[in-house]
Amino acid sequence: MSSVFLTERKGKHAARQPITDPAEDIFQKEGPGWHCQERLLLSEYPLLQMRQFPYTNHCSLTALTSVFSCFRRQGFTRLPADPQEVFSVVHNLARSYWIYLPVFGTYPWRMAELARRSWRHFGYPGKACTVFILSPRDDWEDLLLDELRAHRPGLISFTHKPYRRHTVTFYGAEIWTKGDQRKVYLRINTHWSVAPRYVDVSTLGTWQGSYVALCLLRA
Repeated sequence: MSSVFLTERKGKHAARQPITDPAEDIFQKEGPGWHCQERLLLSEYPLLQMRQFPYTNHCSLTALTSVFSCFRRQGFTRLPADPQEVFSVVHNLARSYWIYLPVFGTYPWRMAELARRSWRHFGYPGKACTVFILSPRDDWEDLLLDELRAHRPGLISFTHKPYRRHTVTFYGAEIWTKGDQRKVYLRINTHWSVAPRYVDVSTLGTWQGSYVALCLLRA
């Protein structure tokens, strides 16, 4: 998948804008009284960009490369230290098994398969699974936070704006609370730039985010 756009006014379309500041977003949507309870960040995560690799529609391949490169920095030394080498392996496997086509990009429902094949190539019995988020659920927040607390970044593929037909990587989060209410913002690498962007987890599975394919890797 590959393909943020700006809306002309606030209102029902405002949620489709890329979120650059969770504090501003939550104030505009929910009003005052919220505070950031916790921030999570995988400091070893490499901020890779698509333009580092000479291909087209390769956001998923770049995202997967960034996750493997993160695991390399965490001590999985059989993974290549050079992201270019990692990308080459991921790209070649994706082409060999018809998971990626330059014209269309990567099929999101096959990203976990590509991750597992890549793990085996690198000599690890790693795992990966894909979860399709078709409707909003509170437990998505805990699932994603559990991944980050286990020092695992993951991939999210979107069908609609602001990341239409695009795959990003989550590598951090901010948890905001007000009384017994909670909102979770994932910190993402869009692979278009190194500037941090955020996703309001409560919008996953709604008209604001449509369904998403969530690819989770286990070493």
